[in-house]
Amino acid sequence: RRCSRGGRTVSRWLSKKDATTADTDIIRRRWFPIDIDPVRPSGVSSTDEEHQAALVRAAEIAAYLGRERGWPAPVLADSGNGAHLLYRIDLQNDDESRDLMKRALEALDVIFSDRVCTVDTANFNAARIWKLYGTTSRKGDHTADRPHRKGVLLDVPAEVGRVGRELLEALATSLPVAPAIKPEKNSSGR
Repeated sequence: RRCSRGGRTVSRWLSKKDATTADTDIIRRRWFPIDIDPVRPSGVSSTDEEHQAALVRAAEIAAYLGRERGWPAPVLADSGNGAHLLYRIDLQNDDESRDLMKRALEALDVIFSDRVCTVDTANFNAARIWKLYGTTSRKGDHTADRPHRKGVLLDVPAEVGRVGRELLEALATSLPVAPAIKPEKNSSGR
């Protein structure tokens, strides 16, 4: 559906065929976003208990990265259903950076995800749509036990330090990589 305003056409809803921002449109990566979600049924808001569990898990991750790995304090946000940690970075947007971000999120997932909360490993692509803080998360019906909540910034350090590539690489390589499976030789030795 399109509407016209002042001679400009504005799309209200986009289909999969409509052009949107692609990963290749992004020049640099400025943030490493970590999304912590409580485990819950799909398409519904979190309960207060689930929501709080995600906020606690975010604090645990931030403490681990700061204390154990020397990372600066992150921007901490409430997504409305879970928690976000935002770390300032400055990387060229290329395949190497994409893979680094993906491996770093996978490492956090292995270390911190469980039956209560998970680290979302899908947030490694450069054109990822992210929460606009101050807006309300509206998953499913607003109910007393699964309310809609606003996403808000909870803690922004006075000085937002930057995470260097070496810290991301140390995290990304902190877990062993499964060896590549070698094809079996056939009975004739080939």
